[in-house]
Amino acid sequence: LDPFAYGHGPQMLPARDWALATDLPDAERRALQLGWGLGAYRFGRYKAATRAPARLVAERLEADVADVLAACVRVRDLVNTPTQHMGPDELEDAVCQFSERFGARIRVVGGEDLLTENFPAIHAVGRASHRAPRLIRLDWGDAAHPH
Repeated sequence: LDPFAYGHGPQMLPARDWALATDLPDAERRALQLGWGLGAYRFGRYKAATRAPARLVAERLEADVADVLAACVRVRDLVNTPTQHMGPDELEDAVCQFSERFGARIRVVGGEDLLTENFPAIHAVGRASHRAPRLIRLDWGDAAHPH
């Protein structure tokens, strides 16, 4: 049931289609799909992968697994992007896209407003940069009635 047990498959097996010989229970199938998907990830913004990962052939990708994989890929891409290409502006743009897609509210406090809004530590750390520091807050749903 541990997705990470399957994470090496896409890179260790020959790059071709692989399918299960027998059906798995739902929880095990989801763990396999998630682990395989996480293991197939490669950051390719600057350099193409040296080889294609082995592909898992499945009748269907479970919706919850697809959502988790999409979120993990997005976060990995953000984290793997060097800071010269992922500064405060780019991160704010990414969060704005996310908030629009999922109906969240976004609040951005930047530059000198960090001082008036009582975020002096963020301002102090960021003021040495040529890019204005900011605090990005993302809210969705009713805080009194979380989903």
